[in-house]
Amino acid sequence: MKTLLNGLLAISLALSSLAFAKEQNLFINKDKASSNIKSATNNSNQIAIKKLLSVFAQYHGTELSQALAPLLSTNLQSLIWNGKEAEQYTTKDAFLNSYLLPTLKKYTSYQKIVGRHLLANNTLIIFYQTKTTTKDNQSTAWAGCDIYQFRNGKIINLRIQPDTITRAQATNDVAIEKEYEAISTHYSPKTTAQNRIGMMKLIDLKRATISSKERLQKIIAMMAPNVVQTTWEPQGILYLDSIAKIKKLFQADLLQLYPDFYEGIENYIISGNALIMLQNPSGTMTNGTGKKSFNAWYNCDIYFFGGKTGKEITYLLFQRDTLMDDRQLKKNT
Repeated sequence: MKTLLNGLLAISLALSSLAFAKEQNLFINKDKASSNIKSATNNSNQIAIKKLLSVFAQYHGTELSQALAPLLSTNLQSLIWNGKEAEQYTTKDAFLNSYLLPTLKKYTSYQKIVGRHLLANNTLIIFYQTKTTTKDNQSTAWAGCDIYQFRNGKIINLRIQPDTITRAQATNDVAIEKEYEAISTHYSPKTTAQNRIGMMKLIDLKRATISSKERLQKIIAMMAPNVVQTTWEPQGILYLDSIAKIKKLFQADLLQLYPDFYEGIENYIISGNALIMLQNPSGTMTNGTGKKSFNAWYNCDIYFFGGKTGKEITYLLFQRDTLMDDRQLKKNT
């Protein structure tokens, strides 16, 4: 009987360890090998994630499509920011033939250089620069953040989220270092109970039926004193290192343009102390003649939690379809 009880106890402890492991997510710095990946994903997903990171590191141009194709599910669901209504495809073939191959023909030496990535169970989030040349041999680069969801060793869902206005401007380089540094500084692979309280409070605020001004004020109140923010803007990646600058240089301009600004939460992902929010921002703007127009676009906002209480926001990483936003502003000005 004692032997049986000891055996049952050992099984119970093993199951508890597996359940705990499911909650663990991993941040991989660019200096760490992808072989260090540990997560609750099954072995086939771990292998596929390592292969995907290897593909980005080794291949560029049309070779990228050939290397990526075996990792894609036949029924792949994809959404791509492109400066207007997002492209959406429901099969692997449609994604490859209608999006990826034409893109690689347009940008002949296309390469994604991954600088940071997060892992949340079966989902990989990468932060990168795309460096390439156009058909007329002009060098260009832009920032991006893509999300890949895996099942049984295949990518079943992906979102490609480039800084579309920088891509259109054909900039030679992207000042993304401060974004990478902030991720390294503020990310923790552990999700604490305090972090979760902060995350759920933020989600509740986003959905609350209160004025835009009040919502932003309440979000400001959640920020740590040393909070920082990076945000994609037409002039590049804006870095704000205080609450005062966030209020003056980001929120004030936002409310002036869109007094009824609202973000619909499409989905969210938790990776360690980071809350990744896939959203549809919107608002009504009034031009100089008094004409009103309703605009909507796409963004991917990431909030990192910590501080003294564990539920404070320490870093805001804001990314949006910048060209789609800018085009609507100019069209209705």
